[in-house]
This record gives sequence, C-alpha cells and structure tokens, in this order.
Amino acid sequence: MSTEYFPEGPITDLNLRAGQEEYYEKQLLSMLHNDPAILATYKEDLLEKASEYNEERDNILGNLQSGNSENLLRAASEDIHDDKTVMMNVVNRDASLLRFASEDLKHDADLALEAIKTDNGSLRHVGEDLRNDKEIVIAAVRKRGIDLEYASGLLRNDKEVVMEAVEQNGMALSYASEYLRRDKAVVMKAIRENGYALEYASKGLRNDPEVVLEAIKKDAGSLNSASRELCNNREFALEVVRQNGLAWSYFSRELQMDKEIIKEAVKQNAKTIELMFVGNYDDRFLMELYTLNPAIAEYLLFARFHEGN
Repeated sequence: MSTEYFPEGPITDLNLRAGQEEYYEKQLLSMLHNDPAILATYKEDLLEKASEYNEERDNILGNLQSGNSENLLRAASEDIHDDKTVMMNVVNRDASLLRFASEDLKHDADLALEAIKTDNGSLRHVGEDLRNDKEIVIAAVRKRGIDLEYASGLLRNDKEVVMEAVEQNGMALSYASEYLRRDKAVVMKAIRENGYALEYASKGLRNDPEVVLEAIKKDAGSLNSASRELCNNREFALEVVRQNGLAWSYFSRELQMDKEIIKEAVKQNAKTIELMFVGNYDDRFLMELYTLNPAIAEYLLFARFHEGN
C-alpha cells in the first residue's frame, strides 16, 4: 500500500509520543481528505496504538517513586525512551536512568542539565556533542569533579573547566590535559582540595618546593609523589615537618634519624612520636622532645610501660 499520506513513513513506524493527540488528529484528517477508505482501515489501529502508548507512559510515570523505574524502562518501547516528557520526569527522580534515553534525547541539552542537576555522574550518559558543551560540562564538574573524565579533549584543556573540576575534587587533575597539569595555578587549586593530587602534576611541579609544601599541608602522604631530589634535601625536609610533622615517616632512614628533623616534627605534631620506635633514643633526647611538646607524655609513658613488660 502506498504511504504517500504519511510524510514520516508508514503508520507502523510512527512515533506515538505523549502529548501528540493533535498530531494523531492531523494524520486522521489528512487520510480522510485523501482517501476515506484508509480512515476506516487504520483508524482503529492508530487509536489502539495511542491508547497502548498512553497506558505504558502512565504506568511508568505513576511508578516513579516505587523504585521500579529501571525495570519498567528496560522493558519499555522505543517510543517511551524517545519521549522527552517521560525522560525528564524519570531523570528528575533518578539521573542514572538517563542511560535509557534514546540516542536523540542523549543529545538534548535540557534533559542533560536536568539529570546533572538531580545527581552526580550523569555526564557519561550524554551525547558526545554535549560533552563538548562548556555550560553542561561545568555544571557537571561542579557537582562531581571527576566527571571531567567524560568531557571532550577540548574542554579537558580548558582552564576554566578544569579549575571548576579540581575545586570540587582535586583528583580530577588526573583527567586534565598534560598542558594544564603543568599549570601551577591549576595544580595548586587541586592539591589544596586533595594533597594526593600532586601525583598528577607535571614532573617539574613535583619538584617545586612551594607546590609540594602546599600538598603536604593537606596530606602528609602526598610526599610520596614529590621528586626524590626534594625528598633527599635536608633543608627541605626540615621545612616539610615544620608544616606537617607526620610527613617525617616518608623521608629516608637517614633523614628520619636526624635529631633536628625529629624535634621539628614532634614539635609540630605530637602524634609523630607514635610513628617512632622510642627505644632508639636515650632518655635525655626524649626529655628534649617532651619539653618541645608536652602532649607526647602519654605516649612516652605507654611506650615505657610496654618496654618493661
């Protein structure tokens, strides 16, 4: 049978979406005008499809709070997946269900922003073109910095985007372009949020005393990512433990045995003494440490008690 009356294809291929009652009516009027016999043949079928669709749509929308939306969407027709009204309501409840949207809707900016507003991690489900949309990507990384992973290469090299990402999660630096990992301002913002982000800074910045000191203020363990040249420098080690005494444990054995470094570390943080084997030190030196930071007394008594038993 000819399909000239159906500009969008045969009736069996029509997308019967919610809110298209006017569309159905126009189709019927067009068929009636061209060939009344077609109306008699297909009117009942068309209305039945519309009724089935509306029932399916209402079932999904009515069960949004039941926690069963995923199963319903998994079994739903393609028309449901392509229905913007349905999918907007769905992602408003559970943004992860954006993955069930049709390919066309995965490229819809309104739907993407609704999903991002609702929950984290939605950027990975949107179309490639939207991953290159600066407004959408910034909205995503402000909610979940590591979603920078799903941004386009162009935006992972955009300083404004990356700064937003690392402010929310310093570890997002791992997804920044190599160029921006060499940018001191970007790296400093990242390590202020998470010192361990130092691992992803350029080799040059991992050898920069200012950068490394900023990182260890946040996390002593970030010293593992600093250059060996810095970590073997006694003057730098003294400056580090003045900022974070717990960093003492990350230096070489030689520097750990340096009494000036020990004094500065314990003075800055009494808990540093818990990382040491006090049996390595004589009572005179331990008294010096106590004078610098009396808060170590409880631990010294505890250590001495166990040594005597």
